[in-house]
Amino acid sequence: DGICGGFDQPIGVKLVTSIVSVVPKEIGVFVSTETEYWTAGTEPATLLFTGVSTALVVGAPKEAILPFRSATMKSKVDVGAVSPKQQDSPPSYEMSFRIKPNQALLYRLSGDYNAIHVDSDLAEMAMGNHNRNDRGEAKGMSRPVLHGLCSLAFAVRGVLRFVRQREAEHFDVTYLSCQFVRPVYVGDQIKVCVWDDDATRTSTMRK
Repeated sequence: DGICGGFDQPIGVKLVTSIVSVVPKEIGVFVSTETEYWTAGTEPATLLFTGVSTALVVGAPKEAILPFRSATMKSKVDVGAVSPKQQDSPPSYEMSFRIKPNQALLYRLSGDYNAIHVDSDLAEMAMGNHNRNDRGEAKGMSRPVLHGLCSLAFAVRGVLRFVRQREAEHFDVTYLSCQFVRPVYVGDQIKVCVWDDDATRTSTMRK
């Protein structure tokens, strides 16, 4: 008694994972999995949340892989997308970050050891045109790609800081979704813009 202090008591969780997409590219194959987190030991079981993860299998021959996308993929909600109305209006809050040279190295402690986050040459191969200008020229020196979830964390930090400035009472993050439209590189200067419509807070990152 008292071990958990003011925290909720621990619960059992059952994970159900399935492959939802296979996308062959020149560098290798991107394999996405969808994991459902269910309560265990209770009837009926309750779905807590669903997580999607994508892994790059470097070197797998593109011509030998059959593309696949599951028709039952559940994670299609797009609540976090910035609407045209929000993009045309000034953001409610802005903050800037410089991605530190060791940021991707630190995030490897999360367990994601994909080489594109430390190997500049491999990152350039993986990103292709994302790291080139309109004339097809490389945008300066090649740099490692920041982990997607680390990029997301900067956007969420902007939302949390905005909410803390406006609301003194306790608040909870009850839903979070995102779209990764462009890679963030180590050394980038990024700006997090937050729009507030009282019901939802939406943020986007610009370079």
